[in-house]
Amino acid sequence: MGILNSIFGKKKDDLFKPFWPAFSRSYGCGNLRIANKKYSQIILNSIVVNIFNAVETIEVWDADKTNENQLEAWGVKLARKIISTHFREIFFDLFNKGYFVLLYNSTTNDIEFLPAKYTQVRADGSVYVEGGKMSEETKAYLFYEKGYKGSSITMAEICKTSLDYVDNILNTAVTGNARLGNLTILTPSHNQMTGSEVLKENEKKEIERLISESYGGLDNQSNLMLFPNSLSIATISFDFGKLQLLPQLEMVVKILCGYFNIPYDILPLSGQSTFNNQDNAYTMLYVTAERWVMMIQDAFKSLGVEFEFELKGKPNTEVQKLEQAKKDAVATMAQAVASGLMTIDEARKELEKYYDISKEKAL
Repeated sequence: MGILNSIFGKKKDDLFKPFWPAFSRSYGCGNLRIANKKYSQIILNSIVVNIFNAVETIEVWDADKTNENQLEAWGVKLARKIISTHFREIFFDLFNKGYFVLLYNSTTNDIEFLPAKYTQVRADGSVYVEGGKMSEETKAYLFYEKGYKGSSITMAEICKTSLDYVDNILNTAVTGNARLGNLTILTPSHNQMTGSEVLKENEKKEIERLISESYGGLDNQSNLMLFPNSLSIATISFDFGKLQLLPQLEMVVKILCGYFNIPYDILPLSGQSTFNNQDNAYTMLYVTAERWVMMIQDAFKSLGVEFEFELKGKPNTEVQKLEQAKKDAVATMAQAVASGLMTIDEARKELEKYYDISKEKAL
């Protein structure tokens, strides 16, 4: 990928801001200007949205349903509300800042989420919260992402190189499509008798105008153009196909999926969304989503509130295995009867292990 590094300049961005700043301009080899759009946000969102969708199926309840502690009962309701309302914000705070913030009011026992943009961690570890966000009875609690707590490097910083790479690849592809892969140069031909004919400036501009406006394959354009002067044609080709952009995009998206522990196969980009490995892929996804919710669960536990949860959309692997076993049994019995290796009564007897069937029903 050395050629890309030689073409592209360094880009500056701030992850997940509403408007992404433009990349530094880089013209690279031969003054070839590369498009500088921001595509990595779309790719990253297409990955993490799977976590959000999984968490939307959450069900929360008291860890001890017989517990009469009002703080815990109230806290569980708040946990349910915060997860259902603010999970995405918490996710991106952990991604960008390395922590998320909960405010606890000792008078009302109220717990609420505070976006990390309103806070600042001082050098001594204390927390500054913007004015108006807290009262005298309120205390801010920070809960760190495990990786950030150990290294002080956010997930956004770790992913930045891969996300920049996504932008480089897709901007190169856009540039290739926009330029149609070549540049055509027309010059007057050389004549041995009269020498080289030089076009006047107005003639050159008129030819450029005619070619750009009137020549081409669109309905209002002509695919045939005649000139009174003899012209030689030279084409400079930019063969973007040799850069193998799609395989490189697949590689970097797989790296990002691996970082978030999300199966690549569940992304539409993978083209694998209808294959049989989807059950295992979604099981892995829900395990990943559970880990993110457990960060919130641990945070509430430190505030004296314990709750249990379940992601109702999680595939039931045991049920799936049983259903597959039933299908396999039916197929095997039908094949055995068709080949004369087993009678219909013998096949029914085997199938009764999986299904409630009557002898009146045909196999």
